Amino acid sequence: MSEERMSVFDLIQRYGAGERDFSQANLVGVDLTEVDLRGANLAHANLQGATLIKARLQEANLSHANLSRADLREADVRNADMTEVDLSEANLKNANLNGAVLQKATLSRASLTVTGLRAILIGASLAYADLTGASLHGADLHSASLVGADLTSAYLCGANLTDADLRGANLHNADLSRATLSHSKLEGTRQYGLTMPNGKRKWLFDDLKRFTA
Repeated sequence: MSEERMSVFDLIQRYGAGERDFSQANLVGVDLTEVDLRGANLAHANLQGATLIKARLQEANLSHANLSRADLREADVRNADMTEVDLSEANLKNANLNGAVLQKATLSRASLTVTGLRAILIGASLAYADLTGASLHGADLHSASLVGADLTSAYLCGANLTDADLRGANLHNADLSRATLSHSKLEGTRQYGLTMPNGKRKWLFDDLKRFTA
């Protein structure tokens, strides 16, 4: 990370002049509300605690960036590369992450109550993330860590949860219809009212583990 903090004015001016490479930029705590940074290279940038409400980050390179505690409410991050990004404790409510690649991303304790999410989350760390009511329809969560995550009423229809670690997760009233759970870990999950992969609601004596074979 660069030591000198980049100003919002400098960033916007340089972007407007056609520059796109802001890798390793120090943007800690900056206010980038509604900023247009489509296609920008922010790989390894430090955006810890930054405000990115309604920011336009489509197809941006945010790989390895630090976005911990950042405010990304209603941000448009469609098709962005967020490989190994740190989104711990970030606010992603109503963010558009359609097509975003979050392989090995860290979203621990992040708030991700979004709609329309079809992101690639292969190997992502979502431990203890708040995914209450999130729409993860068809999302690829292969080998993802969802330990202790709150998936209450989450929509996971058709999601790929192969080898996913869901130990201790809250699955109350979640929809896992047509989801793939092969070799997933379900120990300690709370499942009352869960819709199972076969479309049946799970009550006290239903067996979800048979779908992990």
